[in-house]
Amino acid sequence: MLNFFDLSTTAKRFRFIAVLEALTWLGLLIGMAFKYIPADGNEIGVKIFGPIHGAVFVIYLVITVVTAVKLRWSIVTTLLAGIASVPPFGTIVFEVWAARTGKLAELSASEPELAKPVASEWSLQDDPGCSGVGPAERPAPAGADLGSSEGTELVTNCRA
Repeated sequence: MLNFFDLSTTAKRFRFIAVLEALTWLGLLIGMAFKYIPADGNEIGVKIFGPIHGAVFVIYLVITVVTAVKLRWSIVTTLLAGIASVPPFGTIVFEVWAARTGKLAELSASEPELAKPVASEWSLQDDPGCSGVGPAERPAPAGADLGSSEGTELVTNCRA
């Protein structure tokens, strides 16, 4: 959670403002619900969150342009980031997409801490109870090139 408030890089500042813009959207939507749903609605929520959301919206657009220049986004990516600020929570959807597609520099490269490697990424060093013995042949798949290394695996001595 503390990493969320780290604004040391352009990508981290963009993420922070994108989430903040979505949160102010939420506040404005709640304020509008209290204003319009009851018969004698209260305008205080809109009066509070309207200006806050407007200011954060403008900051988001400025940060989007700065981020686009520094991270060398294409015109299409920059326009998508700007358009994402119009629908509620669109900035979060854009931020997730940008991180997954490599548009947010170091935020795109880092894996979540709780992510576990898939079986093909495991190595013997991951399990201290295992030690490699060496390659051993297993039956090659039908149609496999027998001259290649395909069809070999590492035999291990692992504790159950």
